[in-house]
Amino acid sequence: MAGHMAPTAEMQPNLFFWERPGLDFPLYNDDSLGIWQPLLLIASSLVMLLSLSFLPDDRAIKTCALFFGTLVPYLIVARGNIGTIIKKPRLGDIPLVIVMLVLTIAYSIGMALLLVKLGIEMQPNAVTSETRDGMLFFVMLFQLFAEEMIKLNLFLGALILMFRWTGNRKKSIVVAIVIALFIFGIAHLRAYNGALVQILLIQGVGSIFDLFLYLRTKNILTSYAMHVIQDFMFLV
Repeated sequence: MAGHMAPTAEMQPNLFFWERPGLDFPLYNDDSLGIWQPLLLIASSLVMLLSLSFLPDDRAIKTCALFFGTLVPYLIVARGNIGTIIKKPRLGDIPLVIVMLVLTIAYSIGMALLLVKLGIEMQPNAVTSETRDGMLFFVMLFQLFAEEMIKLNLFLGALILMFRWTGNRKKSIVVAIVIALFIFGIAHLRAYNGALVQILLIQGVGSIFDLFLYLRTKNILTSYAMHVIQDFMFLV
């Protein structure tokens, strides 16, 4: 089916200059999908984000809920084909991950300094106060994958809907990116004590660097790898 194929360069004339030829996003051009599939991707991510306030205050339970609550809906929509988002990494992905990691750290530090200069008090992430032990790092491996799945599901759900509405691939991608980053940023309100400006500019806009890794490689493992390295750097 169209959404499960690996299209050739000839089949995708509207690639952005930063996209790899021969690769395309899954599902968005699959005419066999109904309206409920993209809505499921978006709704499942929203439900998982909202449920964090109601789940038991146990990191392991919340992480399991996030992990399966984001992965299972995607597998339902993709008919069990996990290979549409998880691919064998390329050697050339390593320098790309490093560059994006440096950029996201530089952006976060620069934006934080700017906000402080503007008189906006920065709020720390609640996880930085937790005890550093083996269980925290183990659980976070699953949590960070779930966070990448949340962004991916939001992006792909919005992309499917926008492409069906406009038929314009590039416009649909841009709108889907904005929607995914905005919602992902807003989801950090509780973790950063309601610091709206901070989470929109740093956790929201700042997530473009790891999302770009997926947009470039069409492989969630690249964005996941950067997310793991980045968070573990600040926890060690």
